[in-house]
Amino acid sequence: MIYINQLMENEINKEKNNIKRSVISSDLLDLLDFVNVDGCLFFKFQKIDNNISTVDLNDVSRQFLDLSGYELSINRFHIDDYVSNNILCQSILFLGEFKRKWVKIYPDIKCVVIITFQNDDVGRFSTFTFHKVRDGESVFELYEINNIAQAILVEFIN
Repeated sequence: MIYINQLMENEINKEKNNIKRSVISSDLLDLLDFVNVDGCLFFKFQKIDNNISTVDLNDVSRQFLDLSGYELSINRFHIDDYVSNNILCQSILFLGEFKRKWVKIYPDIKCVVIITFQNDDVGRFSTFTFHKVRDGESVFELYEINNIAQAILVEFIN
């Protein structure tokens, strides 16, 4: 299930033709590797960059409230750090590749993906992040999606 706010809908509508005819950047494809650390799933490059070898539940609960918030924080990266053109288009293409790989590797594990996009006088930026769905843990309230000042897409996979 996909949820988007009006800002994201407007941005995607502007990029529809680009999305259909573009190819995902190989730099982004290289990021599509996952690792499991104590039941948390991370992008492999984020696990390495953040030097994660174990998950300390006490630290997680103090800083992030729960494991989903921890995963969401660790897995967040800027698409625009890897591509300089068609940033939203590349974000959407990356989401497609992410879904294909996730469903293949983790067919029984649900996850939530969040993409945000900013296009203003400061610049064009897009973030991508995800977390496993866990009972009793909610990082994002869907009913608030239209109150968010940025363009946002939330997708539940599996």
